[in-house]
Amino acid sequence: MKPAYEILGVSIRTTAWVCLFAHFLFNLGITLLADSLHARMFLNVEISPILMCANAAWCLLGMSFMVVTSVGIIFSVPFMIRFYYYYGVANATFMFCWFLAFLLYGASCDETKGRELDLVFACMLTDIAVFVYLMLTLAVFVFGIFVLWSLEKLAEEKVFSSALQLSQPWEAAVRMADELADEEARHRAMKGQGSLALAAEVAQMRCRAGPPPPTAGFVTGHRYVGNSP
Repeated sequence: MKPAYEILGVSIRTTAWVCLFAHFLFNLGITLLADSLHARMFLNVEISPILMCANAAWCLLGMSFMVVTSVGIIFSVPFMIRFYYYYGVANATFMFCWFLAFLLYGASCDETKGRELDLVFACMLTDIAVFVYLMLTLAVFVFGIFVLWSLEKLAEEKVFSSALQLSQPWEAAVRMADELADEEARHRAMKGQGSLALAAEVAQMRCRAGPPPPTAGFVTGHRYVGNSP
């Protein structure tokens, strides 16, 4: 699976900001609705005060992760975005558990008041609407996880490309130094070969010229002093 660069023409970064803001409002609402003294009924499922406080604590933890993730989105830090990604996976798992609880034990109507056809039909439509609403909520959370995963992968690619750009000047400097060293060694080798060739040419010219002519000397007795042929 490849990361998405945009969603319906909107950049993935903007989509991530929208998902973060929507999730922040959702967590804030769950936290404000928590009651540590009285139980609440939702879809005919009783939620105890302890469970509501646990949900509120989980939402507060998610809000702190959102702050860290916001910094990671601004500066493209992958591991900061990964915090919220892991939280999103765990949150989607909890949402699925709540969905199963409401699906198995919940009901939108009080079935003890009668079994009239109109009432049963209305309750059936209400249950279908609640089921669709819960499915859409779970799908939105899964979509948010995909957006954060895509943003994390794009941040990793950006960090990798930045590292390559930073290493390029050093690589160019090292390559230039190697080229200069090779050129200098080549010039030295050419100079050495030129000196050897010049020395060989001078020696060859001397051999072709023959021995030097004799110079004038003087005779002392029977001995000739001077250059002998």
